[in-house]
Amino acid sequence: MALTTDAIGQLEPHLDTAPTDWRGMVGALEAEIAYVHARRGRQGEAWAHWEVADRIARGLGPGYRHMQSSFSSAVVTAHAVTLSVELCRPGEALRTADTLDPVSAGRRRRLDRTGEGYGLYPSRSPGQQNSP
Repeated sequence: MALTTDAIGQLEPHLDTAPTDWRGMVGALEAEIAYVHARRGRQGEAWAHWEVADRIARGLGPGYRHMQSSFSSAVVTAHAVTLSVELCRPGEALRTADTLDPVSAGRRRRLDRTGEGYGLYPSRSPGQQNSP
């Protein structure tokens, strides 16, 4: 994670005058840091980095997509499902998955992560209402 954090630190001072894709790259790196924290069970850090990535994606607009990393607002929303699954929060994962546009977020990724969310609910099946 040190390499990723260092890369962000080197890019951030130049973001106001840099090409748009530099902001997209920082957003993609923040999303990856969020994922690593979620895998390690660090809920606070995971969501803090996801929020930075989300803020960057929203600032870039709904039509933006970083060519090399596929970073976009739709992908950041899909990452919210991933984080929730990794943090063993199936209700949250399923509620977020229900808000995704399966075409823009990547249909297979959405279905894979949503399926994992249902897997965290062994007595539930698709179509059942999500718990609060």
